[in-house]
Amino acid sequence: MRATAALAAVTICGPFVAMSAQSGENLCDHLRAFERAPMETAENGKPGRRWVELHWIGGWTDFTTGWHMECRDSGAMASKALCAWLSNNTTFEFSNGVPMTFLECYTYRRPQVFAEWYPLFGATHVWGKEDDRFMTLEADFRERKAVHLAMRWSVVPLGFNQESYKPGPMISNADNPLLDN
Repeated sequence: MRATAALAAVTICGPFVAMSAQSGENLCDHLRAFERAPMETAENGKPGRRWVELHWIGGWTDFTTGWHMECRDSGAMASKALCAWLSNNTTFEFSNGVPMTFLECYTYRRPQVFAEWYPLFGATHVWGKEDDRFMTLEADFRERKAVHLAMRWSVVPLGFNQESYKPGPMISNADNPLLDN
C-alpha cells in the first residue's frame, strides 16, 4: 500500500522537468550552465540580459490549434543551448509545476501541500553562484480566451538597467485577451 501511495506521489508531484537518460544531466545542471556562461555584450557595450521562454499553447482536447510547447531564446549561445535541452526534456502536461522546479534548483523548497499556480502573473529574482548576476523568473499563467501559458527565465548582470530593457509581454493581450473571472 505504501509503495502504491509513493508511486502515485512521484507520478503526480514528481519532477516536472525530466532528467536526460542519455547523459544523466538534469535541469539544475543546465540552468547552472546557462547562469555561468560568459555574458554577451549588448549594443551599449555592457553585458546584456539573456533569456529563454517556455510557452504552453492549446488545450489537450484542442483539435483545432493543437497542444504543444515551444521554447524561444534570446539569441545568445547559452539561450539556444538551454532551449534545445528544455524542448526535449520538459513536460507540457504539467506546466504549472515547471516554475517551481526551476526555483528548486536555487534552494526554493516546494510547500508540502502543492497548490495550483493559477492565476499566476509576476516575477521573482534569485541569486545564483556568480557574484555579478542574478536570475529572474517571470510567469504569465493567467486564463485567456485561447489557452496559452508562458514563463521566462533570464540571467541579468548586476547594474543592468531593467527599466531600459523591456523584453515585452510573453503573450499579447491584444491577440489573446484575458478572461474576466
